[in-house]
Amino acid sequence: MTDRPLTPKQQAFVAAYVGAAKGNATQAARMAGYDGNAHTLTAVGAENLAKPESAHAIEVFRLATHTTAIMTAEEAAERLSRIGRGDPELLEKRLSQSTMKQLLDENPDMMPPGVNVDSRYAVTIRRS
Repeated sequence: MTDRPLTPKQQAFVAAYVGAAKGNATQAARMAGYDGNAHTLTAVGAENLAKPESAHAIEVFRLATHTTAIMTAEEAAERLSRIGRGDPELLEKRLSQSTMKQLLDENPDMMPPGVNVDSRYAVTIRRS
């Protein structure tokens, strides 16, 4: 990485990219005030992402805002894979319980954050 600081427009691009543009480089370029049609803005977004200074700023932001309270995509995929494959540990826990509610009550770590089970055994997902 070079020691050159980001220009104000590049700073605006990074802020938009990690914020309101939600990782969309073309939208971040538009929001940062770059001019041009969709093709031009796509190229500008790609150029900004390729710059070591921008990539570093994005990574610093992501590391600073990372939280362990939110399940990562990798963790979710692993948990779903275990369930789908009939993981013996999960199956053993399930077979030793008389109901699914009892299983989940006694093993709250099996439910990802934001997912609740009510008394009718319906699963609800709450958006934050």
